[in-house]
Amino acid sequence: MHEDEHGFYKKYDTLNDDFGNRLHTIYSASIIYTLLKIYDFDKDERILEGIPDWGDFLLSMQSKDKETRGAFHYSYYFKSKEKEPRFVVGTTALSIFTLLDLYNRTGDSKYLESAKLGGNWLTTMQRSDGWMKAYKEYKGGEWVYGEKKSLLYNGQVLSALSRLYKVTGEKRYYDAAEKITQCFTEKVEKEGCYLGDDYRSKNPISSAWVVMSLLDFYKINQDEYYKNIIFKCSGELLGKQQLETDEPLYYGTWDRAKGEFQHT
Repeated sequence: MHEDEHGFYKKYDTLNDDFGNRLHTIYSASIIYTLLKIYDFDKDERILEGIPDWGDFLLSMQSKDKETRGAFHYSYYFKSKEKEPRFVVGTTALSIFTLLDLYNRTGDSKYLESAKLGGNWLTTMQRSDGWMKAYKEYKGGEWVYGEKKSLLYNGQVLSALSRLYKVTGEKRYYDAAEKITQCFTEKVEKEGCYLGDDYRSKNPISSAWVVMSLLDFYKINQDEYYKNIIFKCSGELLGKQQLETDEPLYYGTWDRAKGEFQHT
């Protein structure tokens, strides 16, 4: 974590003792979310003490500009004080996870209002067929969009919108979530539970995000159809887990889930 900005780095270069020159919103949101869950386990008061500063960094990364209002900048160059003009739907979605958790714990409406603004922007990034555009970025003097389909990003957005609807009851979030759900269920019906997308061939991480996000949607629409898909696909994923004891280093893992899994 940067001591002054209170945002989190993506990685640490041990050979060169270097954290890099920017802080990443998605890693900051994910680390805060993880620390909050750790607090639930061991009640470490240092975590609660960090909430105001961490929360303020996260809020500061939300765009107030008309063109991208509600979206979260991908990263922040702390030396030049510049925010990257790149807005990834997964970054905003995972920020919503954390903001809703912060709101639930503190009761501070600023976190809920920020989450809603993020959700509103996400609905503008949905294509007519229900799939999400991956990102919006200012590049070469114009706004460009990521048109590749990503199960990971769509899953993150589906979960975020489902959670927002559960808290707010605002129909716009449900409607957008339902469209992604339809995209997922149609894909499962056609291709099965082990899935890939425009970024990756079939792999367990993309497949797991379909299941996890459908579970969030099931919490707001308890249709048996969704429950059946959740159990069916969860079972198939478990069946692909490596349980051979002659490879102890990989016991319990999944093929194609090792190493860094990131969209660029």
